[in-house]
Amino acid sequence: MRAITVTPVRRMSCSRQASSGGDAWMVLAELARGAVELFASTSADRIRECAYDDCTRLYLDTSLGGTRRWCDMRLCGNRAKVAEFRARHNASRAGAGTRTGTGTSARRARG
Repeated sequence: MRAITVTPVRRMSCSRQASSGGDAWMVLAELARGAVELFASTSADRIRECAYDDCTRLYLDTSLGGTRRWCDMRLCGNRAKVAEFRARHNASRAGAGTRTGTGTSARRARG
Protein backbone atom coordinates (compact mmCIF):
# COMPACT_ATOMS: atom_id res chain seq x y z
CA MET A 1 0.00 0.00 0.00
CA ARG A 2 1.36 3.38 -1.03
CA ALA A 3 1.24 6.41 1.22
CA ILE A 4 -0.72 9.39 -0.05
CA THR A 5 1.35 12.53 -0.30
CA VAL A 6 -0.24 15.89 0.27
CA THR A 7 1.35 18.93 -1.29
CA PRO A 8 1.73 21.74 1.24
CA VAL A 9 -0.04 24.98 0.38
CA ARG A 10 -0.02 28.45 1.84
CA ARG A 11 -2.70 29.05 4.44
CA MET A 12 -3.98 31.97 6.46
CA SER A 13 -4.02 32.10 10.23
CA CYS A 14 -6.79 33.73 12.25
CA SER A 15 -4.75 36.93 12.16
CA ARG A 16 -4.72 36.68 8.33
CA GLN A 17 -0.98 35.96 8.17
CA ALA A 18 0.09 33.57 5.41
CA SER A 19 2.19 30.55 6.35
CA SER A 20 3.41 27.38 4.67
CA GLY A 21 2.01 24.00 5.50
CA GLY A 22 -1.35 22.33 5.52
CA ASP A 23 -3.22 20.93 2.57
CA ALA A 24 -6.07 21.71 0.22
CA TRP A 25 -8.67 20.94 2.90
CA MET A 26 -7.18 23.61 5.13
CA VAL A 27 -7.39 26.12 2.29
CA LEU A 28 -11.04 25.22 1.70
CA ALA A 29 -11.72 25.53 5.43
CA GLU A 30 -10.18 29.01 5.48
CA LEU A 31 -12.20 29.99 2.43
CA ALA A 32 -15.41 28.72 4.02
CA ARG A 33 -14.60 30.50 7.27
CA GLY A 34 -14.08 33.78 5.41
CA ALA A 35 -17.37 33.34 3.55
CA VAL A 36 -19.28 32.67 6.77
CA GLU A 37 -17.70 35.71 8.43
CA LEU A 38 -18.60 37.90 5.45
CA PHE A 39 -22.21 36.70 5.18
CA ALA A 40 -22.67 37.12 8.94
CA SER A 41 -21.13 40.60 9.04
CA THR A 42 -22.81 43.97 8.78
CA SER A 43 -21.47 44.19 5.20
CA ALA A 44 -23.62 41.30 4.01
CA ASP A 45 -26.13 43.70 2.45
CA ARG A 46 -23.31 45.01 0.22
CA ILE A 47 -22.66 41.63 -1.43
CA ARG A 48 -23.67 41.98 -5.07
CA GLU A 49 -23.76 39.90 -8.22
CA CYS A 50 -21.97 41.31 -11.26
CA ALA A 51 -24.39 43.00 -13.69
CA TYR A 52 -22.57 41.69 -16.78
CA ASP A 53 -24.70 38.93 -18.34
CA ASP A 54 -21.89 36.41 -18.83
CA CYS A 55 -20.32 36.87 -15.37
CA THR A 56 -21.26 34.84 -12.29
CA ARG A 57 -18.98 36.56 -9.75
CA LEU A 58 -20.05 38.01 -6.44
CA TYR A 59 -18.27 41.03 -5.00
CA LEU A 60 -18.41 43.28 -1.97
CA ASP A 61 -19.62 46.75 -3.00
CA THR A 62 -17.41 49.17 -1.09
CA SER A 63 -18.35 52.22 -3.18
CA LEU A 64 -19.51 55.28 -1.28
CA GLY A 65 -23.10 55.22 -2.56
CA GLY A 66 -23.33 51.43 -2.90
CA THR A 67 -24.00 51.71 -6.62
CA ARG A 68 -21.20 49.62 -8.09
CA ARG A 69 -22.49 47.40 -10.92
CA TRP A 70 -19.60 45.19 -12.01
CA CYS A 71 -17.09 42.95 -10.29
CA ASP A 72 -14.25 44.60 -12.21
CA MET A 73 -14.53 47.72 -14.35
CA ARG A 74 -11.58 46.70 -16.53
CA LEU A 75 -13.24 43.43 -17.50
CA CYS A 76 -17.00 43.22 -17.08
CA GLY A 77 -17.64 46.95 -16.87
CA ASN A 78 -15.74 47.63 -20.07
CA ARG A 79 -17.45 44.76 -21.90
CA ALA A 80 -20.89 45.93 -20.78
CA LYS A 81 -20.21 49.53 -21.78
CA VAL A 82 -18.89 48.46 -25.19
CA ALA A 83 -22.00 46.31 -25.74
CA GLU A 84 -24.28 49.21 -24.74
CA PHE A 85 -22.39 51.59 -27.05
CA ARG A 86 -22.63 49.17 -29.96
CA ALA A 87 -26.36 48.70 -29.38
CA ARG A 88 -26.92 52.48 -29.32
CA HIS A 89 -24.67 53.01 -32.34
CA ASN A 90 -26.40 50.28 -34.37
CA ALA A 91 -29.84 51.59 -33.39
CA SER A 92 -28.92 55.14 -34.41
CA ARG A 93 -27.48 53.92 -37.71
CA ALA A 94 -30.63 51.90 -38.42
CA GLY A 95 -32.81 54.94 -37.64
CA ALA A 96 -30.56 57.32 -39.59
CA GLY A 97 -31.05 55.31 -42.76
CA THR A 98 -34.63 56.59 -43.11
CA ARG A 99 -33.79 60.27 -42.55
CA THR A 100 -31.50 62.22 -44.85
CA GLY A 101 -29.93 65.60 -44.37
CA THR A 102 -30.67 65.86 -40.63
CA GLY A 103 -27.30 64.86 -39.21
CA THR A 104 -24.62 67.13 -37.75
CA SER A 105 -22.65 67.29 -41.00
CA ALA A 106 -25.79 68.34 -42.91
CA ARG A 107 -26.45 71.13 -40.39
CA ARG A 108 -22.84 72.33 -40.65
CA ALA A 109 -23.04 72.39 -44.45
CA ARG A 110 -26.18 74.54 -44.32
CA GLY A 111 -24.39 76.90 -41.98
